Amino acid sequence: MAAKKKLEDMTDRELMIELIESQRKDALGQKITAVGSVALFAAVLLALIILVPRVMVLLNDVNAAVKNADTMISQVQGSIAELDKAVANIDEMVTNANDLVVTNTDSLNDAVQKINNINFDELNKAIGDFSDTVEPLANFFHKFN
Repeated sequence: MAAKKKLEDMTDRELMIELIESQRKDALGQKITAVGSVALFAAVLLALIILVPRVMVLLNDVNAAVKNADTMISQVQGSIAELDKAVANIDEMVTNANDLVVTNTDSLNDAVQKINNINFDELNKAIGDFSDTVEPLANFFHKFN
């Protein structure tokens, strides 16, 4: 194969042949690019056709999961509020029970103190004296029956 001539050294016929060969190469490159572009477009379109429905299903599932999570969060918040009320009621009940125990303890201590202050020897003597006084009256009234 002969070495390529410079464009300035070529005849019109040689320039025309070179131009036609260059156009053929360019046309072949354009065809290859066009086929590649169509193939790439077809691949992207096919991927979208396959993936879009799956993505939509996935998004619907995520949306449903978020709604369920929101519902659960609302229920948990309601339960926490009810639990706070119950704890407050329990605190109040314990306070009331404590107050009742303190009050009853004071009353019980007073009663025990009063019982401790009773002089049982004098009480027994007074009961005996009362019995001695009432017995003759009982006998007297018993005769009228």
